[in-house]
Amino acid sequence: MRKTMKIETLPIDALTPYANNSRTHSDEQISQLAASIHEYGWTNPVLIDDDGGLIAGHGRVLAARELGMQQIPCIRLMGLTDAQKRAYIIADNRLAELSGWDVERLREEMDFVYSQGLDLDTLGFDSDRWQEQLEDLFDDGLQTRAQTAPPERSEDGMKDGAGAPNPEPVPKNPAIVPEKAQEPKSTGLPVPLLIDNCPRPVYQAFRDAKRKLKLKYDYEVLDKLIGYFNDLTTEDAT
Repeated sequence: MRKTMKIETLPIDALTPYANNSRTHSDEQISQLAASIHEYGWTNPVLIDDDGGLIAGHGRVLAARELGMQQIPCIRLMGLTDAQKRAYIIADNRLAELSGWDVERLREEMDFVYSQGLDLDTLGFDSDRWQEQLEDLFDDGLQTRAQTAPPERSEDGMKDGAGAPNPEPVPKNPAIVPEKAQEPKSTGLPVPLLIDNCPRPVYQAFRDAKRKLKLKYDYEVLDKLIGYFNDLTTEDAT
């Protein structure tokens, strides 16, 4: 059933937070929301019920208070039952969590925004840790992909030991593929490099090294590792 909506601007003190709201907001997130509102203005009005009770937007209201705002835009949802209001408070927060990220596209967008000097705090990322936060998103994506991966094939291409052979066996859970693989690399390797079925501890060590060396692309870490290896073998030879 469609509900009647009314958009209005109300004093912030006229809004009543839902006392049993299960969604939490850290001080860091409130500051990021405040930075976003300051940069872009109000693009997403809060949702309230007939009596001014908050349904969605608790974090934005806290951010508005931090900015010292006296009035904020609201959408009043009329005619909701108590059960519908309580259910929507949960759904509004939970449904947003169920979406994912295309991390490589996000990385490209973040690179551009960062190059233009915009404050990454307005995007919900830490200006000093955004590369690390992107790596965490990439790592989460790997875990999700591993959980939903199709059945593995044996080395001869047989699926679970039955059926017709697969002429091109599928790699098992690719873990690291260098970004922008079409660009020339300085490693001198004669073929494109793929680390296949990388164990979790090895990938974690690789990611930690990438952060410690403050490198952007995976192949830069490999380039340094190969350089270290060459130095060691040269010393051994002498």
